[in-house]
Amino acid sequence: MTTRSDGTLSSGIADTSNPSRQGTGANPRVITLPAHLRQIPSCDGIPDLFNTYLVNIGFLLFFGTMFVGLLTAPFGDASFARGGFIGFVLWLAILGCLAWAVVVVIRAMRNTGGWFHVDATGFRYGIGKRSNAAALQQERHIEWHEVVPSQDLRCDVEYDTASRVAMRPASFQFWRRGARREPATRFTLRTSLVDYDADSAIRCVRFKNHHELVVALLCGLAHQGLRFNPRTFIAAGIHPETWQPLATARRPAMIAFSIIGALGLLAFWAWGRMSLPFSLAILIVSFAYYRTEGRYALSPDIKHYPHDPIVFRIDDDAPADDAKS
Repeated sequence: MTTRSDGTLSSGIADTSNPSRQGTGANPRVITLPAHLRQIPSCDGIPDLFNTYLVNIGFLLFFGTMFVGLLTAPFGDASFARGGFIGFVLWLAILGCLAWAVVVVIRAMRNTGGWFHVDATGFRYGIGKRSNAAALQQERHIEWHEVVPSQDLRCDVEYDTASRVAMRPASFQFWRRGARREPATRFTLRTSLVDYDADSAIRCVRFKNHHELVVALLCGLAHQGLRFNPRTFIAAGIHPETWQPLATARRPAMIAFSIIGALGLLAFWAWGRMSLPFSLAILIVSFAYYRTEGRYALSPDIKHYPHDPIVFRIDDDAPADDAKS
């Protein structure tokens, strides 16, 4: 069921001609929303409980096996006593860390779940079972009228790539209105739409209908007349003109992986076993990049992708496939 959003789009488009925003160098391309998105769709996330339990069981077996093995190590190894006091303290510290990890996994399995709801008023999300009062208290709720444009940046909705160094996941970023006279603050939302609690427990690995949720989320932001960085849609795998999934180019990806595999074999022939760790590391990193951010990097749709900021408008008289610049 869908309901029509507030008429905030016209003011948002009017802001693009505001002199204060022209100073940012933005020259947005205006695209008409498809007919099926003239209303913000309502969508509820469906948590993938099976894979969540599977991941947690794997972590439980891993940390549990290490804990039991380390706990029984002093009884089966007579050389353990030669470690002295420092060895004993180190043994206790590692044992405590493993025990804490086991407890975290068990807690996650006892409260597995998550929710993400989008409607015409805004979106709300959380982790754990929604029937759990403690999980419901940590729910985050954003209303569309709280989302405001940026006066200083080129785009209002950005995509921030993941950083393995800073341990920062990939995320969508936009600006939220501050309380009273406080300035607007940057709001960060993981592209997976799944958050983690204080102890980093895995209560939900993903939503089964992730694509439908992202479409509803971006549609709600588009109804506010915000300027989108095109990389936002590339990261979401959505074409901004049709709002359909981007085409994936499997042949170039297979060629790239074949070249990496051939170079790995050549390195093994030249340097032997010493090259295996490096070759496997390059292959794993390349595959991880392809599965996350690089899946659409070689998409044929990217060739005709708009490079300027994008602003959407609602045209009730326009045909469904109309998309004008």
